[in-house]
Amino acid sequence: MLRFYRTLFTGAGSETPCEATRRGQKSLAAKDHTVKATLHSIIYAACLLRFTLSSRSAWDEKDCGWVNSAFSYAIVGIASRAPHWKSSLLEYYDCEVFSPISDASEYVLGTDPDSAYARIMASLDERY
Repeated sequence: MLRFYRTLFTGAGSETPCEATRRGQKSLAAKDHTVKATLHSIIYAACLLRFTLSSRSAWDEKDCGWVNSAFSYAIVGIASRAPHWKSSLLEYYDCEVFSPISDASEYVLGTDPDSAYARIMASLDERY
C-alpha cells in the first residue's frame, strides 16, 4: 500500500529512480503542492489499489461485497474514535512519502556559500 501511495502521489520515479518518466509530467503531489498525507488521500489510494488488484474491468462502487463508501466511512470512523491511530498513520506516511519532498522544498539554491552554484554566481558577479 505504501509503495502504491508513493507512486500515485510522487510519481513512478520515486519508486524506481533508474526509470525515466515522461518529460513535463508532474506528480499529483507536485501539481497540488502536497507535502503531507491526509486520511482521505490514503483512503483514495486504498480504494484505487483494491480496484487495481481486482479482476474487474470497470470501476464500480460495489465489488463482490466490497463497497468503497462503506470502507471509507469505516476508516473515518476509526480515525475519529482513535485519534492516536490517525496521528501515527499520517506521521508514518508523511515520513515515508513526503519527507524527501519537504526537505527539498525547504532547500534554497545558493544559500550554501561553498556550493558550486554559489561559487559560479559569485564569479559571475565579479565579472559583470
